[in-house]
Formats: sequence, structure tokens, C-alpha cells
Amino acid sequence: MTEEKSAKEAMTPEKAIEHLQKVGLAKGLTASVFKQIALELCHEEGFENDFPVVSILDAYYCDEKDGAARAQEDGYIRHDWRFGQETSDAVAELAALVGTQPILRQLGYRTEKGETLLGVRRDDGVGLSIEVRSLDDIVALFNVTLQERRDERRFFSLDTEEDWHAYLLLTHYTADHLTSSLPFDQFEDNCRPPVPSLKRFETWPGEIKPSYLQEFARPEGIAKFRGQFALVSNKADDYYATADLEKFPPVFERRDGEFVVHIDRARDGSRLICAAVKSEKPPYVFRPSVCSGSVWTDPSLPAEASEASISEAYFVNDSVVAFPPQGGKLERPLIGKGDQLAQLSSLPARARYSVNGVVRRNEAGDVLIWNGDGYELIDGQWLCTFKLGIKSPTGTFLWSSTAAGEDGFFYINDFMLYEVHGCDEPKPHLKREFCAVKPGPDGGLLLVWATNENGNVGALYYPSNGSLLTKRLAILNQELFGNPQQRISDLYYCDDGRKIIALCADQLLAVPVDQVFATITDSKIKEKVLQRIEAATDEGTVESMIRNPTEFNWEPLPFYQNFQLLHATISLRSKPVVYTYADDGSRVFSLYETSAEYLSSYPDAVSGEEQIYAVNKLENLYLDAGQVPAYLRFFFATITKITLVEGSQDVNWYSKELSQTQAKLKEQAESLILSPMKITPTMPTWYNVVATGYRRQQLIELDLSVSRAGEVKIKSERNLLEQLPIVEII
Repeated sequence: MTEEKSAKEAMTPEKAIEHLQKVGLAKGLTASVFKQIALELCHEEGFENDFPVVSILDAYYCDEKDGAARAQEDGYIRHDWRFGQETSDAVAELAALVGTQPILRQLGYRTEKGETLLGVRRDDGVGLSIEVRSLDDIVALFNVTLQERRDERRFFSLDTEEDWHAYLLLTHYTADHLTSSLPFDQFEDNCRPPVPSLKRFETWPGEIKPSYLQEFARPEGIAKFRGQFALVSNKADDYYATADLEKFPPVFERRDGEFVVHIDRARDGSRLICAAVKSEKPPYVFRPSVCSGSVWTDPSLPAEASEASISEAYFVNDSVVAFPPQGGKLERPLIGKGDQLAQLSSLPARARYSVNGVVRRNEAGDVLIWNGDGYELIDGQWLCTFKLGIKSPTGTFLWSSTAAGEDGFFYINDFMLYEVHGCDEPKPHLKREFCAVKPGPDGGLLLVWATNENGNVGALYYPSNGSLLTKRLAILNQELFGNPQQRISDLYYCDDGRKIIALCADQLLAVPVDQVFATITDSKIKEKVLQRIEAATDEGTVESMIRNPTEFNWEPLPFYQNFQLLHATISLRSKPVVYTYADDGSRVFSLYETSAEYLSSYPDAVSGEEQIYAVNKLENLYLDAGQVPAYLRFFFATITKITLVEGSQDVNWYSKELSQTQAKLKEQAESLILSPMKITPTMPTWYNVVATGYRRQQLIELDLSVSRAGEVKIKSERNLLEQLPIVEII
């Protein structure tokens, strides 16, 4: 070890900070600030005295009060490796550090052939897309853009040695000075050669807004849908605003001087809010307030609830019910009429992570949801009549329900849709990840997806039309709403304008219901295909096809009269998955490779070979010699890893320039391929066939017996050549 390296390793964090400050960074990191950060790192991170400089810097730039301004001044940005969970627009954050006018503007993400692509628009109007696997890829795009403009600055990656990323915008001179001065290599240059996946485009999907889409600005603040209201709460400017979503177009009414976090409406039109009580400093204390006509009254709370903060309250029948916060002294909900609330002593004590709410049914009385079960008011007593057993393991689950018939209701439990009536057992409907159920158009339901995975934000569902796939189920995708830059967090159906209204970070979007069904391409055809697949395969496959964008393609088979080859391509977030079937329009047979190991593990499974033979029987297959090559290519490609070929053009060779060895192997392989297959009739109903093919990168020769009815027997297999320059398709 050299003396210079030893000196670097011996450098204290304080000395390293001095070097940073000499180049103009971390100017506010005084001795007192350093000491405070060190104490916090000892307490929270478990460090003793040897603090990594990166941790000191991160704490300095992430300070709750001054951190944002410090990071902007010094060009610092940090994110978890799952940066998409922390920001919807990393491009805007990086661009803000580069200059006041963004050099790149994010258009959105999309999945193509299993790759996640990011589309951006440069400030000169050029559209660029790159494959994004991590935040490093976006940073690399910025560095290439800066390099093209002869800007001396680059984003340099700090060596975090953990599952998060941090960068500083520096000149090369400054970065070199820091790496030569600090005790360990903290900066890695992300300025790579031009990004390999970088492509240009004219128009990005969703960049041009659909003509049917209507956009409505909303006030700044935290926005949520509560019942029929859109509620915006602004703590910083001390106001709230509401829009009645039953009236179209939605218009926000602002009320200054109050911070409101919840709102509800009774059957008679009375309104209830949970507003913050004026206090000099946080934490805020919230209290319910009821408006009847134009008069507001604040119900008084019992003595044991004098210090409780009530941020969730509803009308139930002709009373007000308020739910106590987690961890407080109150163990039961408060309920009452007029200006006085009291604990509902007949109910059990609050369970940990209790799910609470109110159900408004069409004809019967309201149902009070407490600890995940339903209570009805019978002869003056609240009795448990709905044993629902709803749990919230994380404590973040919000109750969601809507009326069903006269006395029942639909509700969400564990992200699944259920229906319950009277004393009946709850009936499951859809096993998908939904977080809310609401009234929909034409007697249907509007369901809200728990995440925006694969762009799905919700669904229209009509539960009275039969079994799972004969129900009318229309998936609502972000494309329907013009691919907004911000995540769609909630949906509401407005019957007044027959519109579906979506809540985004800075606006409301409205789409006509008729457009929903017009956008679903060949929805009836797709529905019938899914019915056939459901009858032939497991429900999980169909669920995946409904939940994710799925494309169906049919390929004629010259040896069949009725059946075609159906490819169902499911665009998952990570990659596309293809399922193959034989389809005659009334039934499908699943075609897949089934190894001996698979069949031994699943003794009830039907092999792909048996599925093809079942189709052959239905078709009364009788192959002539001219049909044998096409049939064998179909047979082996569908249920084995072998691809039969009759010429070099059938082989998936490397597209890149081959090495001398690879070129020689290719030449050898071309000379060994049988073109065409050798087909010899041996008996009235059998052929002997010799064919060549490849399994991965191995060229093989097969000696086969093939019956006119399509039965295939492999008599022998011979290895011809190894390590072919072939692209493997898995």
C-alpha cells in the first residue's frame, strides 16, 4: 500500500467535508450541522465514529427544512433503486438541476417486447426513447445530451454501496479534484458512450390527446375522492376545496381558513367534514362538523375523547358515527344525533388495524362496518349481522362498498370483489387486485385497480350476466385517458354526463362511457376467445390475459380444415409471454411442451402430444406426403424444443458479423441440412421421414415414423454439429 493511499484512508470525514467545501459544495455543512447529523446517524443507522462521507452528504441534502434548496444549489439527487415508487418524473428532477429550462421532458413509459421504454422530448423538439433498467440509464441519457452540447458538467454517481442511487452534477475538473482528495473512490463517471438503446421517434403514444378527453384543473393540495366528492386539502395555504362529482362538469368550491381531510353526505343532503382545529403548531387535531342547510354545528365529544383527533366520520342512518384513531385511548366508535357524540359501548374494542366504514343500501338501513364486520341497528341495538372478517394487515386498507339489490352490497376484501345479502355467505366475484368498488353505468360496477401495473387503472363490471367470462368486463387502461404523466389514483362514474372521471396529481380527466367500449378492440371476439381458453386451461391464465394487455393472432394450418393455430401474447411488465392453442372457434386445445419430469410431477396433466392427437381425431386427419413437412414443423415447434428446417433460410442465424470460426460452422451446417425432408411411404398409413433440425445451438438429424393420422414416433436422433451461431429463442 502506498503512502498516498494510506493517507486517503486515514482522512477523517471532517477533512473530506473541507475538500468538498473548497470546491463550493456543502457550504452550509458547518461544525454544528455536522455534529447534529453525526448524532442522528449514530441513533438511526447504528454508526459509531466512522461515518461514510456519502451518508453525511445524504443527510445534509435530505434535511426536512433546508435539504431541497441545498440539493438544488449543489446539483444533488438521490433515489431508491426502485425510483418509480418515489417519483413519477425523474427526468423533470434531473432537468431542474441542469437549468431553468428543461433540456429533456418526459413523455411517459411503455412496454415493448419485454423492454421498459422511456420517451422524452428534447428542447429542440427531437423525440428520444431509451430502455430503462435503472436510474443510471436516465442519468446516462442526460450525460450524453450534455456532452453533445459541449457542456462541461456531468452527473457523477456517488458510491453508496447500498440499494439506493445518488448523483452530483459536477464538471470533470471538480470531480477529478474530489476523487483525488477523498479517502475512497466516491465518484463514478456515468458518461458512457452513446446509449445503445437510444432511438428517435416522431410521436409518442398518448402525446397527442384523444379528442374525446376532457381535462379539468384542480386546486393545489392533497386530492382524494370521498363518496361523490373530490376533496383537495392544502395545509400550507390553509384551505380546502370540494367538487360534487355527481354534477358535470366538476366545479371546485374553495373555502379558505380550514384544513379538511374528510367529507361525507347524508341521504337528506346534509354534509359532514373533519376539519383541523386551530392550533399554533402541529400535530393538527381534527373534529367533525355537520352542515344542515346552511348551518354548521360541531358535535361535542365525551370527556374521554377530549384529546382525540377524529379524521374519519360518516352519516349512518340519521346519526353521525366517528371512528377513533389507531393507538389512542378510545376503543370504540363515537355515535350520536344532534350536537352530542358518545362511545358505542355495545361494540367490541377496536382491533389492531381495524377496517371501518359505512354501507348505504338501496332499501334496507345502513350498515356500520367495525373491526371488519357489519352491524345493523335492530330494535335500538347495533347487532353484528354480517360476519365479513375483513382484515388490513398493513393498516392502510380503506373500506369500499356499494349497494347490491335491496338489502345487499358489494365490497372489497384482500383486493377481491365480494357480494353479500342478509345472512348469506359472502360470494366472491373477481380475484384481481382492486382497491375500490363504486356504482358504474347501466347498473354495473366501477372498480379501481390497486396499482397502475401494465397501465390498467380500473374496470367496468356487470355481475349479473352469468359465469366469470360471460360477465361484461371492460378493462380501463391509461391509454384511454391519454396516458397522463401522473399516476391515476382514483375513478368515479358521473351519471349526469355519462362520464368516467379520473383523479391525477394535478387535474381531473373525463372520458365518455361510450368511448370505453369503443376503445376495447373486438371486445366481443376477445370475450368469446377467453371463454374457450377458460374452459380448457386454469383460471390463472385467463386472469392474466384479462389483467394485462393481450393480443390474439390466428395462423391457418394447411393440414387442418377447422382448427387454426392461436397465439395469445400477454404483455407483462417484465416481458411478453406467449401461449399457443389449437382453436376451431368453439373450443381450444392447449399446446405446450411437456417433459417427462413435468408429467411425473403432475400425473393428471395431459401432454401437448396428446392434445395434438385429440385435435387430429376431431379433424379426421389423413396426411398426404406433401402435408407431412408442414405438420412435422408444427408438431415439433409446438411441443418440443426442436425446430425442423429444410434450408438455411429456416435457421435463426446471428444477424451480427460472424467470426471466422462461426462462419465455418455455418457453412458446415448448411451442407448438412436435408432439403427437402426425405419422405418415404412404408405402409398404407405410415411414412418414414428423415429430417434435420436444431435444438438450441445443436444441429441434429431425426429418423421418424409418421402415420397419416398424425402420430409421430422418433426412431433415432443423431448429433451433427455443436455450437452453431444461432440466436436462441426461449
